[in-house]
Amino acid sequence: MVVGDILTHNNMRFPDKLGLVDERLRLTWGQVNGRVNRLANAMLGLGVKKGDRVAILSENCVPFAEILFAVAKLGVIGVGLNYRLTSKQLQSVIADCTPKAIFVENRFDHIIKDIQSQMDSVELIVGLGPSHHCPYDYETLQAQYPSNELTIQVEEQDIFILLYTSGTTGAPKAVPITHKARVIESLLLATVYRCSSNDVAMLGPALFANGGQTLFFNYCAMGMGIVVVPFVGKIVAELCEKEKVTCMTVVPIRYQIIRDYLNTCSQTYDLSSITKVLIGAAQPCPYDKLKEIMEFFGVSYSLQTYGMTETAGPAICLLPEEVAAGMRPDATWKERQRINSVGKPLLGLQVRVVDEADNDVPAGQVGEILLKGDTVMSGYWKKLELNQQVLRGGWYHTSDLGMLDEDGYLYFVGRKDFQIHTGGIFVTPAEVEDVIARHPAVNEVAVIGLPSERWGEEVTAIVVPKEGAVVSEAMIEDHCRKTLAGFQVPKHVYFRNDLPKHPEYGRIQVKELQRIYQKK
Repeated sequence: MVVGDILTHNNMRFPDKLGLVDERLRLTWGQVNGRVNRLANAMLGLGVKKGDRVAILSENCVPFAEILFAVAKLGVIGVGLNYRLTSKQLQSVIADCTPKAIFVENRFDHIIKDIQSQMDSVELIVGLGPSHHCPYDYETLQAQYPSNELTIQVEEQDIFILLYTSGTTGAPKAVPITHKARVIESLLLATVYRCSSNDVAMLGPALFANGGQTLFFNYCAMGMGIVVVPFVGKIVAELCEKEKVTCMTVVPIRYQIIRDYLNTCSQTYDLSSITKVLIGAAQPCPYDKLKEIMEFFGVSYSLQTYGMTETAGPAICLLPEEVAAGMRPDATWKERQRINSVGKPLLGLQVRVVDEADNDVPAGQVGEILLKGDTVMSGYWKKLELNQQVLRGGWYHTSDLGMLDEDGYLYFVGRKDFQIHTGGIFVTPAEVEDVIARHPAVNEVAVIGLPSERWGEEVTAIVVPKEGAVVSEAMIEDHCRKTLAGFQVPKHVYFRNDLPKHPEYGRIQVKELQRIYQKK
């Protein structure tokens, strides 16, 4: 089974059922299949052939989703381009993947125009939306070709898409996702998301990233209706009400977007159709925040996931019934504690926690998280030396630190790269952050290591106080000394109004904090 089969199946089973929706288009699965076939035939007619790369620079919209399926049916390799990158960064990515064609949304066509002379491999530029300045127009091009199914042979092991990721550190690198990995991940998630063809989903993450594509194809595999729009408060609220959305995926930063809009706008929206809220794989969501999100949407169904681009999506999941058990007022200590975990591996995936010599550590001990399974990548694009390092022994070395408890639940602790080496001892930032976060005046906190002649690195806390709270460096230090060892207590505490975060996943950008505070 390959990715294109998902759409072919939906066309056969649900031709008249709601398929894809954005601000301009509302299509059944039958209509989507016809448009995708016309697009694939258009690309074929313009010389794009199996194995070529086709890049997409766009925010979430129905055409983006259609391009992904057209790429799948044609057997070419898609490339998701991050529209938040600078022109220079995009130029570097394009030089690395050498696409033959680029689809670009009208609001970004000026970027492509600026770097067009450096895009030696690109022969076809297609504009999405009105008033673009590209040589070809998406809707016009599509209308000129037939809607018959293609007969190109696409294999499970063929690369479906290249997804560029920098993780939390380092320069962007491409992860090749095969058709097999994408299909397996979509079907695996169907077993834990507990959605059905009767559900309508609001796609939260961006489609250029793995998180958005993982959810999108999972929703498609279940025949759901899918709202595909940029995650803007007004747009999301209007379409949730209009399409009676039942399922929404959020991370804290997207929850904050919709919450802030609903709390400040003058209009009232009916979002009572939402019954399922999924917490995406950015970073573990603490109990208090999870409780706040569920109460805000008035739902009792939620789950949490842990994964990465290198695993084609979530690899580990805390099931809805496990979340519900931990949220009950009469929850046992163990049930409540599990809310802080990311759960257990999905079917077919294996997890280990190891020491520096790749030996398994005992339950309750922190080590590096290793993953193995059919959805785990076989290596980065054009990165032979790096692949030998991160895939040694047949296991993907995540550089994430974690701990397995005696029941097999995984607890994410932090990044191996971000361990603080102070006075010859390693300090895990998450352990210090957990203590500081319990202070009643603290809204958010990040703990980093800063260079020190005496200690090598100094434990440093960056704190966002709660609105109206009075808190000082001495108060935070005193609070820490009640729980932490002396070497773990921050040597410095800085206060600010917010923390720099990844705009898509809400992950705190540690390197940016280190850059800012190394100057102080």
